Amino acid sequence: IEQVPLTMVYQERGTLRQWIEALPSEHLKHRPRLCLTYAALLASSLDFEATETYLQLAEYSLQGVPEGEETIAVQQMLGEINSLRADLACDRGEIAEAIALCRTALEGIPRDHALLRGKLTLTLGVAYVYQGKIESAQQALTEAVNLSQAANNLYGMIQALYRLGWMHMFAGNIRLAY
Repeated sequence: IEQVPLTMVYQERGTLRQWIEALPSEHLKHRPRLCLTYAALLASSLDFEATETYLQLAEYSLQGVPEGEETIAVQQMLGEINSLRADLACDRGEIAEAIALCRTALEGIPRDHALLRGKLTLTLGVAYVYQGKIESAQQALTEAVNLSQAANNLYGMIQALYRLGWMHMFAGNIRLAY
């Protein structure tokens, strides 16, 4: 289950959730990747409190790595945790927090990880729209389209294009929205 790509989390939610819930809870608590995947599944069903619980478990599991020895994989996972928290903050209307979490996550994720960077810049663009920062939103959403395309993430690309149109409607640029 831990090897499941991020795209499967969005496409096969029911199957993944059944698999994870079939595991002994003790096994899950010590596996940060499983905690993070389960948190993403819980977030998609709007169970925000349980989502945060599993994000904290994932972080706690990652704390066993001695300081200074953090690997790229650990940094990436911390970025994924912040990415999910940014999505949740945006959903709750905590826009400044969402932007800060996106920026923090982007700092820790390698430039060549287009899939996760695309997801983060999409969330960042949406947050900027909510703040009324249309120029920043357009830049982030355009980057999200490009990153999603580079990652062959059709779902992310469609979402980013949709949000670009939504942003133009929000800004009163109806012609650009279509």
